[in-house]
Amino acid sequence: MGDLDPVTFSVFFFEGLCVVGALLLIYNRFRPLPGWTKALNAVWWSIIVAGLITAGVLAYATIVFNEGWEAVMVYAAMLAFLPLFLASVIALFFKPRRAIPPRS
Repeated sequence: MGDLDPVTFSVFFFEGLCVVGALLLIYNRFRPLPGWTKALNAVWWSIIVAGLITAGVLAYATIVFNEGWEAVMVYAAMLAFLPLFLASVIALFFKPRRAIPPRS
């Protein structure tokens, strides 16, 4: 295994955090955590923004690099960032909400 440079490591670490955040959003949908609403809103926004930026960059790269090995590398990048895309789609459907207090 080769060594990852710090930028690549940071990008993939952030991608992993987005996937964990999406799993927390799903968990919060079925068992609301009232104390986590602010933090989950920040996670939600960061996942959406990261997904949009990545989609934009890869769409641009697909248009610009469309021949030979460049296209293969763009497709490899799309596969590498697939978990971030899936986390963004999940975040769109599972926006955090506050817990509904029980009736007395």
